[in-house]
Amino acid sequence: MTQEEKIINQAKMFLNGMPKTEIVKLYNIGERTLINNITVLLKDIDPKLHLNVLAHFNLLTPQKVSREEVEQAKKDILDKNKNASDLNELNDLSIDAQNLDHLFPSEEKKYKFLVKCILTFRISLQSLSFLLRMDENVLYKNLLAYAPNLKMSLQYLFSYEQPNNRLGASKFIIFYESLVEASRNKDKEKLNFLMEMISDHKAQELAKKRQSQIHFTEEDYETMLEYLFKYSTTINQIAKMFNADQFYLKQILQDYLQNDPVRLNRLDNLLCTWEHWHSKRG
Repeated sequence: MTQEEKIINQAKMFLNGMPKTEIVKLYNIGERTLINNITVLLKDIDPKLHLNVLAHFNLLTPQKVSREEVEQAKKDILDKNKNASDLNELNDLSIDAQNLDHLFPSEEKKYKFLVKCILTFRISLQSLSFLLRMDENVLYKNLLAYAPNLKMSLQYLFSYEQPNNRLGASKFIIFYESLVEASRNKDKEKLNFLMEMISDHKAQELAKKRQSQIHFTEEDYETMLEYLFKYSTTINQIAKMFNADQFYLKQILQDYLQNDPVRLNRLDNLLCTWEHWHSKRG
């Protein structure tokens, strides 16, 4: 048995309720090693299983796992196969779309959920259409019907950003299957943990704090950038939301990303696209 297989087995035993004391005896390891295996090393071996462990571990030992783990779990999914080639082949990817109706009986809730997933995991319209076995035009019409305020965010993603079809679908599948499993097990804590990953709670909390004109921290920059990239919005809108001068905000975000060329390039492309679009309208 390889080390990776051992770690997977340890995680499954933990999720099945086996006491940590018994697992460490079985594998002749210390408890610290076990915890490191299933909460750290596992994320590179099986992201979905790692997500389940984090949710369960957060419930059992909240003093040891902060809400920052939610952001880390989301990052693990977003980074999954980040170097994958730009393939349009989706035939080996699938989900049980019927579960979506069980999770969200209301059409409005279902499509609002899908919009959040699309924007969080950068899913292409073609990919989601394939996974849901739904016509692209019908899907797009329904998305806009229930989230008309996010039309520009969706248009930017689908038309300008043009995300990797396979990559976006893979990220969504990992998240969706974890959500279905939690629902089937009636695990409310895990469901909340997962839904937090596609929420905007951090940005909303920062917007409330900014009413008092507090100074920005590095964590605030990350929160603003995550929101900016998710919704592909303008600096002006972000500045209004977080009560800041738009020119100042643009400069500090660009300065903050000087050592992160990938995200800096993404930010610059977004800014240029909106500036070009507004100049054409003008």
